[in-house]
Amino acid sequence: MTILKDDDVVYIKEGTFEKLAAEKLKNRYHIISAMIVNHPLLAHVANRQGALHPFVQGDYLTDAQLRDTKWQIQHLPHNQYVAGSSTDESANNNDIVRRRFRFHPQAGTAGLEGTAAKELEYDAWGSCSLNSWRCASISHYSLFQNLEDGTMDLYGTGIYDFHSNGYSRFSINFLCFMGKDVIDFGPVDQDDEMYLSVWLPEKAKKRKVKS
Repeated sequence: MTILKDDDVVYIKEGTFEKLAAEKLKNRYHIISAMIVNHPLLAHVANRQGALHPFVQGDYLTDAQLRDTKWQIQHLPHNQYVAGSSTDESANNNDIVRRRFRFHPQAGTAGLEGTAAKELEYDAWGSCSLNSWRCASISHYSLFQNLEDGTMDLYGTGIYDFHSNGYSRFSINFLCFMGKDVIDFGPVDQDDEMYLSVWLPEKAKKRKVKS
């Protein structure tokens, strides 16, 4: 059995390895994926399950404020939701790279309306789900909130079938599979993501799921 994990995964929930292995040993699916935060497809799924929360960009922080700031979600000030508020993704991007700030919870709404993630797509190449650092920030801040609130179950505890409506590409950040299942179908192509997420499951006629 092989568990393949990207080197930029910074948090792993206790029990994840055991859960992936137990599901794979049932031999129901070819490849098992963990639930990934800030994943181009699973971020959309997490939002539908209520795991994403509204956060908006706060004020820039000075060095002194950075030293004194409490970063736990419960200590962050809340910004009030304003209908029609701007979420311009391109504004001041060059300036933002050089400055530091935090995101604030948005009061007055439970959804993502009024945030950069209001148009979060189910798309491996989505402009929000793949290319937006603001959308990525909302995914990560939501994880912090769920950890603090004890609501990690919002990410789902059951099976999500990536291939229920056909074989399409998705990110392969944290997978579990049998080495033999890959070797039997020949060498891995240069595009390992396309190989493992589309070609191999389609060839084997066994789907890939999130567990």
